[in-house]
Amino acid sequence: MFLKVIFIYWPLLSVIIAAALGRLVHNAKIADRALEGQ
Repeated sequence: MFLKVIFIYWPLLSVIIAAALGRLVHNAKIADRALEGQ
């Protein structure tokens, strides 16, 4: 039962994780540019 739930929701979880990681990387790049600009 638990495995079936994971299998059903894995695509949704993977999309959420990918979006979160992409946002973190994006914020890190902006921070790097801000530090370099100073």
